Amino acid sequence: MGASPRTCRPTCRRSSSTSGGPRRRVERKQEAEDNAAAVDRVRTLGANVVQPDKSKFQAAVASIHEEVARELKVTDILQMIRDAAR
Repeated sequence: MGASPRTCRPTCRRSSSTSGGPRRRVERKQEAEDNAAAVDRVRTLGANVVQPDKSKFQAAVASIHEEVARELKVTDILQMIRDAAR
């Protein structure tokens, strides 16, 4: 028997995930610390970790993002994402 619709609610909230609320900022900080620790660990084990410059890719797809955002009428959301990434 499946769960009823009332028990299947999304756990994410727009205010914390898209606006970078306090909870999300803490999560991002912890995630960055965990990632850095993992990279340090694999480097100590002898791995060569390459961290590419994403800016060229981001610049190349910016016009596609804008076109799709206009088509879907979500340019405001695209701007919020870009602002949060700064």
